[in-house]
Amino acid sequence: NLFNNEIPITKSHSFFDIPIEGNVDMRKLSDDFANKKPNSTGLIYCMRGEKVQFLLRTDKGIHNLDLGKILKDNVAILDGRGGGKPHMAQGSGSSKKFQSFRDNLVDAIKRSLNEN
Repeated sequence: NLFNNEIPITKSHSFFDIPIEGNVDMRKLSDDFANKKPNSTGLIYCMRGEKVQFLLRTDKGIHNLDLGKILKDNVAILDGRGGGKPHMAQGSGSSKKFQSFRDNLVDAIKRSLNEN
């Protein structure tokens, strides 16, 4: 199951680390994630050599998260580009500091949920 790597963020919200391989439709997978894991945020990503492509997704019903802003605030860690809407954002960059990028996303999501 792709949706096993769960990191609790608050009592009611979890972050899911979702690595994929090959030519998987990230948007379609993110729709599946949002339906199966409401009140959660997922980071779907694919490493290709020294590059990573990623999509960050949450439930449209969660109004106190802006994933587009969170991604824009953190994508420089990867020397990358990206952006999106409050419920979904995507981008790409260097895979060298991906763990730091992911950890920063988790922290930013936690701060956003606790502030609102």
